[in-house]
Amino acid sequence: MAVMTFEKALEKLEGVTKALSEGDLPLDKAMKLYQEGLSLCGHCEKLLSEAKLKVQEWDGEQEGEKEIEGDIK
Repeated sequence: MAVMTFEKALEKLEGVTKALSEGDLPLDKAMKLYQEGLSLCGHCEKLLSEAKLKVQEWDGEQEGEKEIEGDIK
């Protein structure tokens, strides 16, 4: 998947979901959209995982700073 923000990927995924839920697509088009939706979903999950790791990293850094401050006092 090309570089795409989480928000843009989610917006496209919502469009795919809406098109599929309407149920008036030819089978081949529905299958292509479904495949695109899976790809978009995977991209969103990857971005969310990266964001979660970054937040955990920041939390770990703050914990380390608190421990250092506690040792100094």
